[in-house]
Amino acid sequence: MKSMNLVRIALVTALILMVPLVAMQFSSEVDWNVGDFIVMGALLFGTGLVYEFVAGRSSNGVYRFAVGLSAVTSLLLIWVNLAVGIIGSEDNSANLMYGAVLAVGFLGAIASRLEPQGMAKVLFSMSFVQLLI
Repeated sequence: MKSMNLVRIALVTALILMVPLVAMQFSSEVDWNVGDFIVMGALLFGTGLVYEFVAGRSSNGVYRFAVGLSAVTSLLLIWVNLAVGIIGSEDNSANLMYGAVLAVGFLGAIASRLEPQGMAKVLFSMSFVQLLI
């Protein structure tokens, strides 16, 4: 992975984090603390790193799109769970079950060696686990 890509990911992460920072100045409804910025920064930067690492293995546009879509939906699944929760409030321990979706994706990616046909099966399995939850 090129260092320029890391800089690009860091800059995009910082720009996205500017949105709630500026919103806090103009609205009392946005109430983020330092921990929120750290967690969201780690999630955004990590998502960018995963995309660069996995999508960089292929020049196939459909594969790269699928990697991006799965990375963004995984980010959103974590973010929504941390922010408001999917089952009840964010404090409801039942929300931890959604970690199984991410675990299936992570373990499936390792088992399939990021090959397109294997990853298609992994994504189907992830959607099935989410449906079960």
